[in-house]
Amino acid sequence: MLNTLSPAQWEKARQAIDGSLIPYFETSDFIFIKPSHQIIAYPTGNKGIIGQGRFSIIKIGQNEQGTPFAVKIETIEEPVSVYEAQAKKENEVLTALGLEPYVTIKRRVQQPGAAHLKPTYLTYYYGAMPFLKGNNILYAFTSTPPTESQAIAIALQCCEKIKEMHQRGVTHQDIHAENFMLEENYDNPSVTVIDFGKAEINTDPKKLKRDVEQLWKMFVNVFSLDFLKKSLPISTDPLTLDRLMMVLSEKLQALIPPTEPVLPTIGDVSTRIRTLEEKLKTKRAIEDNARKGNITSRPPKNRRKPK
Repeated sequence: MLNTLSPAQWEKARQAIDGSLIPYFETSDFIFIKPSHQIIAYPTGNKGIIGQGRFSIIKIGQNEQGTPFAVKIETIEEPVSVYEAQAKKENEVLTALGLEPYVTIKRRVQQPGAAHLKPTYLTYYYGAMPFLKGNNILYAFTSTPPTESQAIAIALQCCEKIKEMHQRGVTHQDIHAENFMLEENYDNPSVTVIDFGKAEINTDPKKLKRDVEQLWKMFVNVFSLDFLKKSLPISTDPLTLDRLMMVLSEKLQALIPPTEPVLPTIGDVSTRIRTLEEKLKTKRAIEDNARKGNITSRPPKNRRKPK
């Protein structure tokens, strides 16, 4: 992480960003952006790169508290309006899910070694997501295939994550094994959904069903849960998320070996018998004394205490 950042540097960045219309501040070593309520820093140049695409790079960054973030920097070509419309749509989804929105910043760029040329302006599209350790499910399962029970347990977590999105009024629309990050190990998994580029604020039953169908295909093709073809064919009507989760849960329960009852030892039985015999003996003694008039079954009368 960016351990070299001092409190003074964070304060300088905060003052610069708060005093500017652009949520962006740059030094020779770090770039600071403020997508919403917090400032996130990442290194300049070729430092900190953890991923790269055709038009974007992903760098490791962090907020002032040291929480790591994956920062996506995408160079936007003209016309910008198309990207801004997409950014607005995706930000609505991210806000609904309680995640950091993307921020679009137009920066003045001077080409290296071309000081005599007029500076150009490029638009950059910044996104910051919590940094996730681990790998996507496709990579993880290809590298080390899980057992059937492990795969089902992870599949149920995937369903839970999509269900949470649906409850917030969001459909993902691009469900596949590379869009689920898997942390920890197979026996203690932690699943996170990523990539909301095609997600929508939409509860149309057809789009909800499409998410479920995409989950079903992922479970059969990547998780190798072929029992779904018979237990819950994709042609099932209605094919709902709750129904898919129920079939997975029932299969997982069937795979778990039943626990055998713990039988008491001979010593435990002997102790219990002695206890019962002592209680019976005491009860009979009380009854015999009651019959002889030595003990009355009625409670004693209240007596006045001497003054």
